[in-house]
Amino acid sequence: MTVKSNIIHVQENLILKPLVSSQAKELLELINKNRAYLRQHLGWLDQSQSLSDIDAFIQFTIKAAKAGTELCYGIHHHNNLVGLITLRITPDQEASFGYWLAENMQGKGIVTSSARSFMEFAKNNFQIQTFYFKCGTSNESSQKIPLRLGAKHLKKIEKAENLYGRWVDHDVFTLSLG
Repeated sequence: MTVKSNIIHVQENLILKPLVSSQAKELLELINKNRAYLRQHLGWLDQSQSLSDIDAFIQFTIKAAKAGTELCYGIHHHNNLVGLITLRITPDQEASFGYWLAENMQGKGIVTSSARSFMEFAKNNFQIQTFYFKCGTSNESSQKIPLRLGAKHLKKIEKAENLYGRWVDHDVFTLSLG
């Protein structure tokens, strides 16, 4: 992994870049193309319908990054935006992961590699040592990521999220880099 001006080079043809306003249309198109797939596990899709919704989200992520409370990066594979990866940073220097990837990019190790590099970046630049992952218990592909990274199952939270009218349990994983 190499870092240049907050761009994280994960591996050849795979980079992470902070979101910028000029990506709003590309991000909305990616969401729309994957909306039915993403809706199975992510609850924010109804708030991401228009270009203005996406632009407001990007502006929020830019402000949060400046405040040091959240890092939201686009995952770029062969120069194409294919998903997002986010770290929400607590005042005690712990971080909680969020990520999603286009359906056609699943199963290639993209999120696992991206998360590994993002953790290293967060440790080196923000002194974060402990990372949390919350995944719906039915989202098996998402749960595999923290396990591949060496995280341990911490607990199960019942009825953690109301996802479009159905309650979803979450498994919580933790990883300390110490």
